[in-house]
Amino acid sequence: MGVGVRADWVQPTNFDKEQQFFVISPKIMFHTKFASHEEFTLWYSHYSYGANVLPQPPNGVVNPNSVGTSGPFPPDEHVFGVKGTMWW
Repeated sequence: MGVGVRADWVQPTNFDKEQQFFVISPKIMFHTKFASHEEFTLWYSHYSYGANVLPQPPNGVVNPNSVGTSGPFPPDEHVFGVKGTMWW
């Protein structure tokens, strides 16, 4: 069994500090030698967004200030993942 964590702070532009976001992702890896070598990874990511962070199309609108558009879907704050790897 193994554990890991990754943290990222992203600021896509230095013109708008409110577009920055932070993500932290802990994970747990399970190793086996059942038929060959297998590894199963479970992880969770938590995103913390600045005030001006908007998802890009197709989940958001091209111009959120344009007339006649509905607002974008809010970006996800909690993401879970499962990955399986096999080698021999």
